[in-house]
Amino acid sequence: MPRRKVLLADSSSLIALDRTGKLSVLREFVTFVPPAVKKEIVDKALAVRPDSPFYPDALASANRFRYFIERGDIQVLTIDHASHGGVLDRARRRLARLEDSREDRVPKADLEMAAGTAQLVEDGQDFEVLCEDRALVKVLKQIFPQVSYLTSEDLVG
Repeated sequence: MPRRKVLLADSSSLIALDRTGKLSVLREFVTFVPPAVKKEIVDKALAVRPDSPFYPDALASANRFRYFIERGDIQVLTIDHASHGGVLDRARRRLARLEDSREDRVPKADLEMAAGTAQLVEDGQDFEVLCEDRALVKVLKQIFPQVSYLTSEDLVG
């Protein structure tokens, strides 16, 4: 059996795949997400108030992601923040500058994508980063030019 490709996925791509009904394409890959991405796609969606008009869609989406995590189709990567503090700081500075924002406003999921990329590179893992966020991809390419980057459209297109 051929070895499945490895992905490190950001919430933007996962949400895009879910909204287009193409989430099942992840079964063809070994897909990792940092903990903050899991929080965005599951925990924040489950926190939507039941009286919100978005509640039914948010609940259904969160449950699909939970199912994929429970099946192992999406695996939550344990991030070693201490080992990758330098990468976190570099990514934080570059993203803040690129988006003309303050460093403390850079989303934790973006920073964990940088740390997760560093961790997989350090482990010698052959993988691709799945991300729709152009600013994040630009920064990750600056820090990790040896890594390949995809969008959800690349996976299903």
